[in-house]
Amino acid sequence: LVDLLIELNDAKLSPGDGAYALHDVGGRIRLSLHHVELDHLTGRHGDSQLQISGSADWGDADHLKVSLDAVAKRLNFEEPVWKLFEPYMKGMLGWKKGEQGKGVAANASKNVERWENDWTKQLRKYGVKGVYDAGLHYESDGRGEPRMRLKVEPRSLSLKVNHRRVSLTKMSGSVTSDGKGLVLDRLGGRFAKDGGQMAV
Repeated sequence: LVDLLIELNDAKLSPGDGAYALHDVGGRIRLSLHHVELDHLTGRHGDSQLQISGSADWGDADHLKVSLDAVAKRLNFEEPVWKLFEPYMKGMLGWKKGEQGKGVAANASKNVERWENDWTKQLRKYGVKGVYDAGLHYESDGRGEPRMRLKVEPRSLSLKVNHRRVSLTKMSGSVTSDGKGLVLDRLGGRFAKDGGQMAV
């Protein structure tokens, strides 16, 4: 039973604090007493294109059920986007905490913990910029831990290293996370200035 059907056409949405506005929004939102469904919502932010489908059900007051699929094309890596991921950063890098010994392992542990605890601050510090495609699947039955899969396919990346900006273009491959660790799959790119290549 559909109590309310909202059809969006050429709309504008400004979620949260309004720092990331979506234009040309289209699609349907279906609302009932205990259920909401997002039916193929699409929109753009500059050159970025986004598509979201999903649902939430709160018929069981103790267990909110959520299912969400989102796809982004040519997404700019900018601060409003960073902040969306910040709540999920703890543990996302998959570094095993505990006794890491000394030297390189200890330094790596500290660096990973620093990124997980203050993601936005680290991105500002290194001046991280880039363009990428991304896909997200999120599912929760309100009982156990939610299941998440985030896949990012970078197109370009730039950051400051030792006060110099390093830029990669024509990137390929992907980075995937299930919220517990990262998988790098044939990640590579071309250095913008000297044409050298890098692959992981």
